[in-house]
Amino acid sequence: MNRSLLVLCLLLLAACSSAPSTTPPPPTTLPEEEASSGALEALLGNGIPPDERPAWHATPLTEVITGSAFTLADYAGKTIYVQPITAGCAECLLQQMEVQTAKERLNPEQYLFITVSADPSDMLRNYATRYSFDWLFATATPAFFADLMTTFGTEVTTLTDTPHFIISPLGATSTLSTGQQTTDQLIAQLTAAAGA
Repeated sequence: MNRSLLVLCLLLLAACSSAPSTTPPPPTTLPEEEASSGALEALLGNGIPPDERPAWHATPLTEVITGSAFTLADYAGKTIYVQPITAGCAECLLQQMEVQTAKERLNPEQYLFITVSADPSDMLRNYATRYSFDWLFATATPAFFADLMTTFGTEVTTLTDTPHFIISPLGATSTLSTGQQTTDQLIAQLTAAAGA
């Protein structure tokens, strides 16, 4: 097995195997009032030229249901919510349930939800199927996660903190958010990033 893949898998499993906290960490994104007032829009900017976006925007990911490859850049023009997970993480599952409700309330022509993982494809596919999650679930390479850590720091792999981020329709990437967020908080962040 590739040594870097083994190290990444162990890091992800260790992050999710810690004892669950009694109190989830507070979200690190803007409060709902600030997000709706345009502060998040200002944070995300007016657009990033494709050649100035992080390399991981163009890194191939593998969708676990069809096996097809795609990149985040393929969905330019949409507001994209991205959450790294591992299938055995209880905190990840709780956040994914909030994501499911947010997805149901937003226009699929404008918003896209992507869950990425280092888990094997069959494990991630079974997870998505078991909970009837119907958005993109993708496996990613260790290089993709290494690039995310360059952008966001190691906190992006502390999966029990439910890390997630948003890419605006113009290609700007938000800061990393952590902590459980409600459906309404997610919708506020996504609509602010979309400029709605």
